Amino acid sequence: MKDENDNVVENPNEMFIRVSKALAKVEKTYGSKDEEIKKIENLFYQSMSSLEFLPNSPTLMNAGTGAGTLSACFVLPLTDSMEGIMKAAHDAAMVQKFGGGTGFSLSEIRPVGTPIATTHGKACGPIAVLKHLSSVSTLVTQGGKRDGANMAVMDVHHPNIIDFIECKTIEGQIHNFNISVGASDVFMNAVKNGTDYPLLMKKNPAEENSETIEV
Repeated sequence: MKDENDNVVENPNEMFIRVSKALAKVEKTYGSKDEEIKKIENLFYQSMSSLEFLPNSPTLMNAGTGAGTLSACFVLPLTDSMEGIMKAAHDAAMVQKFGGGTGFSLSEIRPVGTPIATTHGKACGPIAVLKHLSSVSTLVTQGGKRDGANMAVMDVHHPNIIDFIECKTIEGQIHNFNISVGASDVFMNAVKNGTDYPLLMKKNPAEENSETIEV
């Protein structure tokens, strides 16, 4: 660990001592006596110092410091509104600031070009939202120690699923994101049977089955 002047203030062994003390201290909540807590502390220390076991990075960085989180991964809500998108970006920045990684589902974001009743404009679509979240992530270094890390998921029936699958083929367009497709049994059966599969937004029944893809 380094201070604000980039001076080393904690070596690996000291880190293991700090973390083992912080983790063992939790046992007080469950009524453990000091002697038992010390045994647990020693067990944690031996496991980490021998590299038999290491906790996740946020625990190593933050345990016993009074700041940050001990959890590594956070799934954040992402709703289909300007407020929802901006809140997700803000929450992701705060999580990554203290060493956590974030995950989002883009499945509820309206397809690109969908009319917006309140502004009479058209929706930017999930890929634009993904680019925004990616831009926010590049501004934040997790706890000052590593780059932001994210996971984006989209249901296979989303009308923009092909664009989502291909969004990382352009180098430099999406940073710090892994992407995954949520496949349903209906989709897998369509693949198995060689039939077409409909792309739809479930909350817009009038637009269902507006496009199909060959699978």
